[in-house]
Amino acid sequence: MNGKKEKVLRVNGLVRGVPVSPGRSEVVFKYNPATFIAGASAFAVASVFCVFAFAAGRKRRGDNALK
Repeated sequence: MNGKKEKVLRVNGLVRGVPVSPGRSEVVFKYNPATFIAGASAFAVASVFCVFAFAAGRKRRGDNALK
């Protein structure tokens, strides 16, 4: 909060929050889980592999296979 780290509390048993003092404040929550980054990387690699596999299969069959 306002550029300083504060303790994050559980609010209503479901969401998270921080206590703020009266007046204008800026609260920023950052969430960078390693599992999300690993999953996104695996998805990107698999997507590239699928594109190359599709292109290789199409080249092997020839252009007339889709007509």
